Amino acid sequence: MANDIYFGRGQKQTPAEPQRPGDAPRAPARPPVTRDPQPAADPAWSRQPPAQDGMAEQMRAIGSRARTETYGAQTGGSGSRSGGTRTGGVNTARAAGYSEKAFRAPSRSAAEEQLITEQIDSELLHRAPTQIPFNYIDTEDGYAAGERNRKPVSEKKQQKLKSKKVRKAQKSAKKAQKKKHRSGFRRFVKVVLCLLLILALLVGGATAFVATGYRPQKLRANAYVNEASLLSHPAVYNLLLMGIDMQATSGTSRSDSMILLSVDNLHMKVKMTSFMRDSYVYIPEYGEAKLNAACTYGGPQLVCDTIEYNFGVKIDGYVKVGYEILMDLVDGLGGITIPEVDSVEAAALAAEGYDAPIGTNIKMNGLQALHYCRIRKGQTDFYRTERQREVLNIIIKKALRTNPVTLALLGRKLLSKTECSVSQAELFALVFRTLPCLLGGTASERVPQDGTWYDDTRDGQAVLVVNFEENTAFLKEYIYEK
Repeated sequence: MANDIYFGRGQKQTPAEPQRPGDAPRAPARPPVTRDPQPAADPAWSRQPPAQDGMAEQMRAIGSRARTETYGAQTGGSGSRSGGTRTGGVNTARAAGYSEKAFRAPSRSAAEEQLITEQIDSELLHRAPTQIPFNYIDTEDGYAAGERNRKPVSEKKQQKLKSKKVRKAQKSAKKAQKKKHRSGFRRFVKVVLCLLLILALLVGGATAFVATGYRPQKLRANAYVNEASLLSHPAVYNLLLMGIDMQATSGTSRSDSMILLSVDNLHMKVKMTSFMRDSYVYIPEYGEAKLNAACTYGGPQLVCDTIEYNFGVKIDGYVKVGYEILMDLVDGLGGITIPEVDSVEAAALAAEGYDAPIGTNIKMNGLQALHYCRIRKGQTDFYRTERQREVLNIIIKKALRTNPVTLALLGRKLLSKTECSVSQAELFALVFRTLPCLLGGTASERVPQDGTWYDDTRDGQAVLVVNFEENTAFLKEYIYEK
């Protein structure tokens, strides 16, 4: 029907009523209008419009609203844009059978009219009229003017819809940004995991190589104390380093040096604590004596038990070395450099046959470093333990700068000469625990602390009488809380 109205030249005729008896004769019916034959229609068109028909232009003007501002009730039924009588599209549409209400639309700005015109011209009017739905122009135009489903939409509702679109766009942008960050973080995690895996394989292989032929000693649980009462933490590993006053580790000897090496993964530090060998302690089953006598009575096991009994700190493992180990270690690293040698230390070294200069940055080999660690003449044992921790710290820093292959070969050579309670699995874990802690640096202390001891003579020997409660409190704070 829409096509008949759009392209028809005359009015659609109503069928004549049948003549009733008694009526006057009617005029003969008007003969049908003959039309010239039309050329074949384009397949895309349902009917070819007459060339002189202006209805297409009028409908285009009505649809785009580019040249019409008001209709019908909005203008009171008269007047065009130029101020004359109403002509054109609306009268023609009314004559064609359309209601005027269908063409009413609210007023809009020139920018909106231009936008709608460009949309209609570019997307719709280049196509055949039969390809355009009958109510498409009115519906889309009404939506652009602020209508949804032909119902008026308030400005508040329009702002709400716009705000909703903006929030949705912002949410999508944030989601894309988060996805990008997650993707970058995941790549970073994968790289770190790959590096850690490679490092684990290298360290594991090196540890297995170093521990070849290594036979660890077993450290038994302390039978003299309740282990639950000892100071300990899962993130702290306490390894007791014992240096005996003999060339080799075999045989009975006193522990000349006792340094507790605490690997603290909680605070990422390596802490060294010297236990003074002249401390007067209780040795389980042997009574009171100097701390270094425990090694003579029962070896490394009794030394660990004695320290735990008197100072209340748990020991997880031990390493026992002799003079030979220290000298080979220093020589294997290419020597060490002592920051400063004073006049007393130089005189003590000269008495041992080593003409050491007084000054700073003094280079020493293994034998010279051993004598430097054992100096007692002219100074107390407190200075001696300080030098021992100093040399140990220098060795650790030098080892970190040494070629890993050289270090692995040196470790394999020295490990076979030591007495150690750390198993191969614990040794592998200890290496991984120690490496990150070394980045946080080292700390150095001793017990007894100043003000917690006094000199005395017991059984004809000069000893240090220790306040164990105060030193246990110090060890708790220093090893586990700092």
